[in-house]
This record gives sequence, structure tokens and C-alpha cells, in this order.
Amino acid sequence: MRVHPGQLTAGPGAAQPACHTLVGGLGTPGLRDLDFGRQVVHYLENLEWPKGVVVEDLSYAAHLVLDRVQELRPAKVVLIGVAARGGSPGSLRRYRIDLTPPPPAQVHQGLSAAGGGTADLDHTLAVVRHWGAFPSDTTIVEVEPADCSFGPGFSEELGECIESIVDLVREEVGGVDEVLDEALPVGALVAGLPTDHPTAGSRLDDVSPELEQMVEHARLHERLRQGEPHRGESVLGRTGERVPLSVEARSRPYGVGLGTGGDWYDIIPRADGSVGVVVGDAPGRGTEAAAIMSELRAAVRAYAVLDDDRPGRLVERLDRFVSATSIGQGSALAYLHLEPASGRGWMSSAGECPSVMSTGGGHARLIGPGASPLLGATRGDRPELELDVSPEATLFLFTAGAARAGGRSLGEGVEYLRCAAARGPRPLGAMCDHVFSACVGRSRRNDDALVVALRLDPDAASHRGVSLP
Repeated sequence: MRVHPGQLTAGPGAAQPACHTLVGGLGTPGLRDLDFGRQVVHYLENLEWPKGVVVEDLSYAAHLVLDRVQELRPAKVVLIGVAARGGSPGSLRRYRIDLTPPPPAQVHQGLSAAGGGTADLDHTLAVVRHWGAFPSDTTIVEVEPADCSFGPGFSEELGECIESIVDLVREEVGGVDEVLDEALPVGALVAGLPTDHPTAGSRLDDVSPELEQMVEHARLHERLRQGEPHRGESVLGRTGERVPLSVEARSRPYGVGLGTGGDWYDIIPRADGSVGVVVGDAPGRGTEAAAIMSELRAAVRAYAVLDDDRPGRLVERLDRFVSATSIGQGSALAYLHLEPASGRGWMSSAGECPSVMSTGGGHARLIGPGASPLLGATRGDRPELELDVSPEATLFLFTAGAARAGGRSLGEGVEYLRCAAARGPRPLGAMCDHVFSACVGRSRRNDDALVVALRLDPDAASHRGVSLP
């Protein structure tokens, strides 16, 4: 169905393709939400359409789009794109095109942008309108972006409007509802990936088939496999070393099509039988944040195995490391040194990585030294908190993104998490699920979210094996 510019030659007597409706998407690869229109139309290309409907990516230079529209001579055009107009992120606008020729300055800007390799909605519209190639029945479906920074995937606000876009396209094309329902089976868009690949055959809970397929396509399209190893895998997950500690973690990167982010955790066994537990939040999103996190995590591991490992001292060393290298500048982190045999622990933090301890019976309390300067922002002493952890207690460490989900302030989010921890079921995995779902769930977010739950084995002296997610 897809035809690229140059494959058809228009001219006197040349046969024109039978095109009743052209559905086109425009986007800029690598610029997250600004690439959304292109990714949406790639999804639509995999649906069955009636004869006379052409669905294709128009994300190339404006003058080539002009040639393509002149080749097809469609009776109707539906264009899907993203433009920042000052509205709410993810909001949709549908409007009929104004066929009045734009001012010459706009046309010149469009042609200059095309020469520089830029293809976006406004520049393309200006050039094609100038030459009057659009039919009078032309509709623009426009989305307000939330994140226009460089990187793969797109924000969740845009992911939530995919079904609405599909409905609008159905409405505009008309009379194809039955055909449009014949979507590709879930997983078809990730065909060819290894069966053990993190995205192969994966499903999202409680989402529509349209969104699920769109997520799968975004994952494939952006080739995020290089970021997947940056997920919160602890040292114990690879060494198999055994400590009397059970661990469950739940995380969700911000954005659709992103398999990784800047939130991370680590469980680091030490030669004396104690354990280092770290939860961190690197700035940024996607693979850029994961790269920062990877380097910072290596520094934490190096410091955590030193004989004088104490949380306050470790965070102070990280401050000096970040100041000297700028790696991890602006990161948040909480570090816990725990002695499983005695239940004694010491904690220090940088930035906002709160923690909560649930002691059962409907009781949970906030612990930790509280908010402090981010890594690299101070050269002073880092406060250290001493705590006792009983086998009945469950300790939750989490990032600010989990607390702030749903637009809550940090204080509101911590209290929300504390209440959820107090009411959670006893099994550690179920309890972690309960807290993560209560605090994050499907709430609107603008950051990654991570919750880690820890519990000592009842007989700590036996050193039974750690249970990892």
C-alpha cells in the first residue's frame, strides 16, 4: 500500500493512482513527541483499509510532500501531526485546513526547513498550501506535545489519545468501521525479535488493543534493546550470592516505547555479611538517563565494598565524584547499610528518595533523613540515620517519581505511600504490587517511578538465599 516519492511519475497522460483519501503522518525521528504523528501512521499502515485509501508516512521534505500529493490527487486528506500551541499535553485538535495561501515568509521558512532536513507539520502545510495541492476536504488532526527533547519513544499523555485518533480517522474516512477492526494480532509488530527479548510477546495490563500494539511498535521502531540491560538488576541477580533478605521491586519508565530510564536500585553483598541497598534517580529520561545511571551505579558499587562503608561517608564520596566528573550531576539517591543478623541499619541520602517502614497491624511510618541537596550540590557532611529493622517489618525505598504520580506533592505522595504500606497484604510480592498500584497505577506522571520492598528473613542468622524479582 505504501508508495514512496519518485515511484510514480505525473505528467500529461500519465495514469493517476486511484486515491480517494490520503491519510498521512508527519513527525521528526528522534524528537520524542514530535515524532508521534509518524509513529501513529506506521501503526495505521498495518490495518486493513478499503480500496482508494492510501496511508503513509509523509515525514520528508515539504516539497517532496507537495510532489506526492500532486501525484495522488486525493479527493480527501487527513494529516496527523504534533504542534505546540500552548494547550494541555495530549490534547487533540481537529480542524479543516485554511486553503488561503500563507504569507511568503512562511513559505520561505518551509522551504528553508526542507533544505535543512526538517519536516514538521507547520512547514509542510505552508509549502503545500502555497501551491494549492490540498483538496478543500482536508482535515488536520493535531496533538499537543508534552516532551520535545531528543530521544526515543513518546510521552504517556500522547499514548492516552491514540484510541481517539483512530476514532477520528475512522470518522473522517467514513464507512470502513468493519474493515478497520481487523487489526494485526498482538505481537505481529515485534515479529523477528528473539523469543527471550524483553518486548517479544509482552503485554500491558488494562490497555486497549490499539494502545498495546502501538506500544509494541514504538519499542520495535526505536530499537531500545541497548537500554534494556539498564533495568534495576542487582549485583545479587548475577552473582547468586546468598543473604537473608527478600527483595521485590516494581518500576515503570516514563513514556511509551521506553524500556528503561533513570530510576534504579541495587543490592550489594559485602564480605562481612552486611548488605548495601541503594535506590537512585538519575536526571533525564530514556536511554540518556540510563547511561548516566549506569556510570553512577558503578561508582556506588566501588565505594560500597570498602571496609569503611558507611552511608554518610559513601554519599560524601559520591558528591566528590560527581563534582569532579559531572557524571550524575543532579541525581538523587538513598543508600542503606544493613546488618541482617542484628537488624541494625544506617541510611543517608541525597535529593528526594524517601522511605517508609511498615511494621504490620496497620502501622507504617516515614523514615530517612528527609530531602537534602542533590548529588554534587554540596561538599558538606551528609546526615546519617540509624534504624532497627525487625523480621516483621517491611522497608520501602522509592523515588520521587512514585510519590509525585498523579500530580501529588512530595509530602502528599509520601503520605499516600505510607497509608498504602500500612494496608498492604503480608506476602512481600503482593504487598509491593499493592503499594505500587495504589501510588502509581495508571496515574498521570512526568517521571520514572520505582518502589523497592525489603524484608529480613525470619531467621537472619541462617543466611537463607535472597529472593529477587
